Amino acid sequence: MSAARRLAALVPTLATTPANQVANMSDLGKILDEAVAAKKVPQVVTYATNADGSFTYSHTAGTVSTEPDAAQVKPDAIFLLASATKLIATIAALQIVEKGLVALEDDVSKIIPELGDQQ
Repeated sequence: MSAARRLAALVPTLATTPANQVANMSDLGKILDEAVAAKKVPQVVTYATNADGSFTYSHTAGTVSTEPDAAQVKPDAIFLLASATKLIATIAALQIVEKGLVALEDDVSKIIPELGDQQ
């Protein structure tokens, strides 16, 4: 399975997770861990930051391949995603809007309080 397909497999998981279940970044890590454990996606490397770098978040889960003895994925893992990232993120965002979990006008700090003080 290609890296893009692996990421696409994760999008429905994130898109169908109610916004109120992601109370903080540690909850996001748990959701990603659960997606890997449920074999919805073999690995995850997540980074987030704000413009001035005062907030950072990183999380890894899963293994570098689907082989039984594969090593754990590292924070510096490289995935071939081409430029599909924006498309996938947009699709996920619009899916949660379509489900009525959030509105495009909503303040992101309702979902991720750590980002509430950012400009």
